[in-house]
Amino acid sequence: GEPFALATVLARKAPMSAQVGDTALVTRDGFHGWVGGSCTRPTVTAQARAALEDGQPRLVSLDPDPESQRRPGLRVFPMTCHSGGSVEIYVEPVLPVPRLLLFGSSPAVRVLAGIARAMGYRVEVVDPDAAPPLLVCLRNLVVDRGQEAMPVREPLPLHLPKEVAEATSASGVAVTYPTPT
Repeated sequence: GEPFALATVLARKAPMSAQVGDTALVTRDGFHGWVGGSCTRPTVTAQARAALEDGQPRLVSLDPDPESQRRPGLRVFPMTCHSGGSVEIYVEPVLPVPRLLLFGSSPAVRVLAGIARAMGYRVEVVDPDAAPPLLVCLRNLVVDRGQEAMPVREPLPLHLPKEVAEATSASGVAVTYPTPT
């Protein structure tokens, strides 16, 4: 799925067009919903996109007197409209769960599947003996590495955290990489 951020109005001080509970969904390319007009939208959009980048939620305040609103955990910005109102908006990123696709039924695959699940990955294990047509399809596998999709021309590097690599080797499981054909 596509990552998005959900922006929700938590508090407001009139005059302000946004109401408590108003929401907007912000993607990398779009803004859908309502959390106030042209005075709030640019700041909310920028904060939502930043939340998508770092994966961290944020509480945002737009106020005519930003210094009066400063408190821990609150990102304060000047309200650009001259109405005198203010608004607090919670911005929460919703990111897709990373997926790991493993092939085989070896001890290494079972260990990696357990480790990946513990790390929050959605794990899918395919037995190559049960799905030979799938392996034929993988010859032209395209992998999206978060920047651009590109055909796999060489083995993908496996970068395990130090403690995972130690646990894997301590279990006597050898992790091998396929050789390119």
